Amino acid sequence: MKFSIIIPTLNEEKTIQSCLSASQPLRNNSEIIIVDGESIDNSRIPAAPLTDKVITFILIGSFTNFRLNRS
Repeated sequence: MKFSIIIPTLNEEKTIQSCLSASQPLRNNSEIIIVDGESIDNSRIPAAPLTDKVITFILIGSFTNFRLNRS
């Protein structure tokens, strides 16, 4: 069974590569997805070759107003 590992990031340029390198053995049975919260550093650059997808999450407003619609 394949599963998804979703890693939220925000300004993790200094640590993201070691985190993703440690998770590489899991890629045989999973996909690794980075969801970046509009980092102002270069977090997405070292993450790209070590993941299956890099997504930028654009938040309008604040997290206090964020709701997940579970229809």
